[in-house]
Amino acid sequence: MSESATSKRVLELLNAHMEAGSRATLDTKLLADTTMDSVKVMNLLLELEEEFDITIPLNNLAEAETVGDLIEEIEKL
Repeated sequence: MSESATSKRVLELLNAHMEAGSRATLDTKLLADTTMDSVKVMNLLLELEEEFDITIPLNNLAEAETVGDLIEEIEKL
């Protein structure tokens, strides 16, 4: 996946939630590779919905294992 404007913005928002010195990439697993718990993931989703003026169905989120998967879901909406 190339780094689109959507990718760049999602990574910016995600990295703002990560611990100092940690950086997410498109291959980063949302829960396994980040220090984010489910509450932080939900807060990120709310920010993404507001940023892109979309609603992300929770069932779509369950299928998004990596940041790249999440971006693909956002770009479909």
